Amino acid sequence: AVLPGATELVLMEAVDNHEERMTLDQFLAFAEQYLEGGEEAGGQLIDQAFMPRIVEGEIRVLFVGRQPIEIVHKKPRRGGLSATLKSGAGYTRYE
Repeated sequence: AVLPGATELVLMEAVDNHEERMTLDQFLAFAEQYLEGGEEAGGQLIDQAFMPRIVEGEIRVLFVGRQPIEIVHKKPRRGGLSATLKSGAGYTRYE
């Protein structure tokens, strides 16, 4: 299905979890800055599916070669959807 440009989007910023609202047309105009110069200039945009279970956190296993050296459980702060330290997520490390 094709969405009209006037469709309202509700967006959550991944660094600090603040919410923004804009139309699809406004979002596409905003996103152009990330695509300028094309692939040669490093332009990119990532489309990532929403993962509703992110509130439970995510697990990262860090390896050196084939050897796991650390497991990190990254859990978003209450009410947030981002599991980054900058957004206030809690990190629990296991060695």
